[in-house]
Amino acid sequence: MIDNISSKKMYNDENLREDCKAGAMMDVLLYWRSFNPEKYDNPFAYFTSIIINGMTKVFNAYMKGAKSYETISLDNNIHSL
Repeated sequence: MIDNISSKKMYNDENLREDCKAGAMMDVLLYWRSFNPEKYDNPFAYFTSIIINGMTKVFNAYMKGAKSYETISLDNNIHSL
């Protein structure tokens, strides 16, 4: 899903595309358990919105020219680079 969604967006830099895809994957890994089939009847739309929002967060941070980037490890510790 992430590859398909990222192919519909135009990027000037292939590294930015890969960073956006990684941000989307990170959000999917963080929020997949929040899906409640009793509340949502369309899991495809739910995960599509998570992917798009994750890609948008990374793209907006890139466009703002953020001076410090944060990485989140699998044990949920935030490290500034």
